[in-house]
Amino acid sequence: MPERVFLIGMMGCGKTTVGARLSERLAISYLDNDALLAEREGDDLMGLAAKGAVRLHDAEQALAEDLVRKHPPFIAGIAASVVEHPDTLDRLRRAGFVTYLAARPETLLERVTATDRPWLEEDPLGWIRTTLARREPLFVAGAHLVVETDTTPPEQIAEEIAAAISARAAERET
Repeated sequence: MPERVFLIGMMGCGKTTVGARLSERLAISYLDNDALLAEREGDDLMGLAAKGAVRLHDAEQALAEDLVRKHPPFIAGIAASVVEHPDTLDRLRRAGFVTYLAARPETLLERVTATDRPWLEEDPLGWIRTTLARREPLFVAGAHLVVETDTTPPEQIAEEIAAAISARAAERET
């Protein structure tokens, strides 16, 4: 088992849901990005976003950097914007096991429409498509494992991640 497990992907990809299932499966804590940000910054995601994208992304970046140094073991959902900082993504990769939870733009939109999420006011599908096109190569390059979440149940995704972690640990022991 790696010291840290990091889940990356766009909003709506399933980090919180899969993180909770993986936490149960591995019997270690799941740390949710949005909850940690709210606790640390004294404001929720929408409140931080209202202060501007740069402010929100700086806070997300600082949180990811802290998680790289946090005492393990744990599972953490990482804000999607962090992948646009190659040095941080590289540190996440070196500090733990990174899984990219991939989903199509239509799936992401369907999952986030009932929630309060920034940047989705005017053209939500357009924003998701454009942002995913820019970030997906970074997600893939930064991940040890890529898992499709469009139609795969969260429990099965958690099993796949746990199996990959076990295989990696066994490989390191040989």
